[in-house]
Order: sequence, then structure tokens, then C-alpha cells
Amino acid sequence: EFARGRAVVEHAGFVNAAALDAIAAALTKKYARPVTWVAKPNPALIAGVRVRVGDDTYESSVASQLTALAAAV
Repeated sequence: EFARGRAVVEHAGFVNAAALDAIAAALTKKYARPVTWVAKPNPALIAGVRVRVGDDTYESSVASQLTALAAAV
């Protein structure tokens, strides 16, 4: 249950608190329960973010797009 109330936001570059608060607000609305954030730098993403809430993962990173492109070729 604790994990469903926490968003782990992995990021490749700088992400300001306002952006992290906006992510938490959107997830709070989606899950209909308070969601807080924890930021973790991850340069392997190259650019973009990966957000994990419990078992759910939302990803918008260059690394994931390159992986998908390589699989398609």
C-alpha cells in the first residue's frame, strides 16, 4: 500500500520541484489517493523520465525509445 502512495521519478537531467509536484498531482488524481514523489537521477535514461508507482511504470525516455526502435529493425 505504501508503494502505491509514492512515485519514484527517475530522471536523466535536472527536474525542478514544480514539475515533480505536477507529476504527483496528476497521479493523485489518477489513483484517487495522495501520491508523493521521490526523485532519483538516472543518466542511463539519456533524457526524459521514468515514473514508478507500485507496480505501474510510466516512461518517456530516449533510452526506451531507442530500445523500441532497435527491436523494430
